[in-house]
Amino acid sequence: MNNNNDIQKTIDQILAELKKKGMTESSIKSGYLSVYRSFLRFLDENDLNEVTEEVCLQYIETQNKIRLFSLMTVASNDSLNRRIRPLVILLRYQKTGALDLSTRGKKVPFSCPIALASAYEAFAAETQKSHLAADTKSTIINSTQRFILSVSEDGLADWGLLDMSYIDLFLSKYKDNQLKYRGTLIYGLKKFLHFLFDNGFCEVDYTEDILSLRIPRNGHVPHTWTPDELKRLLEAVDRQSPKGKRDYAMFSLCIQTGLRAADIRNLKINDINWKTHTLKIITGKTGEPLELPLLDSVGWAIIDYLKNGRPVSGYTNVFLAHHFPYGPIGSTSSLTGALRKYLIKAEIEIKAGEAHGIHTLRSTLAKNMLFCGTELPVISQTLAHRDERTTVGNYLRIDTEHLRDCSLELEWEGESDAEL
Repeated sequence: MNNNNDIQKTIDQILAELKKKGMTESSIKSGYLSVYRSFLRFLDENDLNEVTEEVCLQYIETQNKIRLFSLMTVASNDSLNRRIRPLVILLRYQKTGALDLSTRGKKVPFSCPIALASAYEAFAAETQKSHLAADTKSTIINSTQRFILSVSEDGLADWGLLDMSYIDLFLSKYKDNQLKYRGTLIYGLKKFLHFLFDNGFCEVDYTEDILSLRIPRNGHVPHTWTPDELKRLLEAVDRQSPKGKRDYAMFSLCIQTGLRAADIRNLKINDINWKTHTLKIITGKTGEPLELPLLDSVGWAIIDYLKNGRPVSGYTNVFLAHHFPYGPIGSTSSLTGALRKYLIKAEIEIKAGEAHGIHTLRSTLAKNMLFCGTELPVISQTLAHRDERTTVGNYLRIDTEHLRDCSLELEWEGESDAEL
């Protein structure tokens, strides 16, 4: 068994500083001490006497049965985040000698090994030039980067020497991840492997040896919120602060129109027609045009944000990040994080393992439209579903009156008698 006195001493210093900052004994015990004790046992059992990110990732894999790419990204699983956070703080303290409680969320920049770079750069360029949706491109490139880091760690320095052992080892790291995640990973991997073969980087097309995962369509029932929960969610937002005005407008927009998070982030000021009370966009996922009614309550919330909360910026996005340089909101996880914050503030129960992301607001709108008797093709058009199997319908002209009938009653405290 190893003597990890130095690591224990560092942990003791962290716990002491947390106490100085006013954290309660119970919070320290449940949020930090329990993780550190478990981590120290892991080090002893595996004859390890140093703390690195890779060691922390191995510990996470042992405890949570999930292989992560980095500790520096926020996981969707709350229990996983609670295990990661103390380790990140330990790594930072070990490096700087200072307690750093800043949040995670920025990905570690990808650095491709030089020997493997020419194929990756060519593939990334080809993917970016394709007509795939932006999110799909990002997924493919992300899967490729993970694969490259894996094979590089396993000693591959020439694509011509690639064989199934490298691929099997890579996929085995994710065997305990959710089916949908593994299916997405394999989709991107196959794209890259096919590119390697087509462009002469390797002599075998290994895509034929990788089984595709069949992900059942509509394999789970989407989580939805009750009208009371939505009301409490919106009431939890501080509408007096600039950021609160933004969040209230974004959530109101999503609740009433079902827009995807990416389309909300990319919504431009000129996409809104104030005369016709509509917004018109090209959806990011399908590339299809979409026109939706802008309900008065949502319109006033957006106007309040534009006039009284939105930072001065050269960007034309309606909603901006409220930190320098005040540009577009960077990722969907930012919206999901904000949503989770208000759910907690509103004391709305988030069950373990149950989705609570921004997409659940779309699911809620779809459920409400069904309850209102709206036909499936209308719901399909409203939610911008390109595949008719998603909502069992074809593209039809959107029924704006149905959408208005199914809207949640929101009170606007302001110029409610005025017209937009």
